[in-house]
Amino acid sequence: MAWIWLTLLGAANAIILVTMDTLLQKATPDRFRGKVFGFRSMLSNGVFLISLLIVSEVLKFASPLTVFKGLSLMSIAIFFLILLVGYVYIWRKGVLDWGPHRMTNADRRMLHARIEGKDAA
Repeated sequence: MAWIWLTLLGAANAIILVTMDTLLQKATPDRFRGKVFGFRSMLSNGVFLISLLIVSEVLKFASPLTVFKGLSLMSIAIFFLILLVGYVYIWRKGVLDWGPHRMTNADRRMLHARIEGKDAA
């Protein structure tokens, strides 16, 4: 039973981290990217230390399976929150440079020419 909750926890955390890194890479100018990712890494390590202290206190009152269930449910909730906020932020605001809303007319002509098997002239 614990492996189900651990799998959910790992999957949700992987999706959260990939989404966060992608948004950071796209939203951060090249000259600041190293500083931003260094700060994110420092912040992640600090939050991880604090979470270990909190979980150690929670384990005095609850079983490890209950703690894993709670962490899994929190991670899944954060995943859906990121999914919702990411949808609004990316697709409505046009932050990322992919998707049909960011294509120029020349890009559309080239794409249609590739689909039809012609050269884009």
